[in-house]
Amino acid sequence: MSVSSDPADYGKIRVLQLPSAATGATQVDGPVQVQNRFQSDPRVAQDRTLFNNPNVIPIYGNLITLPVADGFLYVEPVYIRQRNQNSYPQLARVLVSYGPKVGYGATLQEALDQVFGAGTGEATTTPPQAGQPTTTPPTTPPTTPTTPPPNNGGGNAALDKAVTDIQAALAKLKAAQQSGNFADQGAALAALDAAAKAYEAAKTAAPGSSTPPPSTQPGG
Repeated sequence: MSVSSDPADYGKIRVLQLPSAATGATQVDGPVQVQNRFQSDPRVAQDRTLFNNPNVIPIYGNLITLPVADGFLYVEPVYIRQRNQNSYPQLARVLVSYGPKVGYGATLQEALDQVFGAGTGEATTTPPQAGQPTTTPPTTPPTTPTTPPPNNGGGNAALDKAVTDIQAALAKLKAAQQSGNFADQGAALAALDAAAKAYEAAKTAAPGSSTPPPSTQPGG
């Protein structure tokens, strides 16, 4: 449930109804289940042994939840901080979950690519280093990735378009967040939702694919 703070529809309540087991659909995992999946991932367990050493402290950031298609896209940053008074947290890894898939990489782009297919994370940007000028967020959709998403059967124009639309929506969402424009953020989220649905539909229709949309079986 969310309440709008935009002047055009201030106070408007929106409710997202997720698939229910009573309708025969697979239920969408909540934050606790997703957090457990993160912690049990072999890659996370391996890095945990490296992070938990006498010199550094691992810090798990806030679990961010975004409604996408008939489910949730979860994103969680992982930081490390040196054990001294003058140290500050540094981004070490990013966790991403959608349906049964978990992405785990050094950047958000890498983690998104693991979940949605190569090229999906191209629309993401990284903060500039100290002393470097900031850049304007992209206003045009990124080019279609040359590598198709997994399980697409190869050469599927609908899948390529869906991936491009996801990239464009992510770019618009990033720009809206940086500008603080809530109306644009809402429009970008709606575009991301539509692109994710198109991706799932195209993946289901692709030759040799038997994976249904997330409303019946999340992920792919």
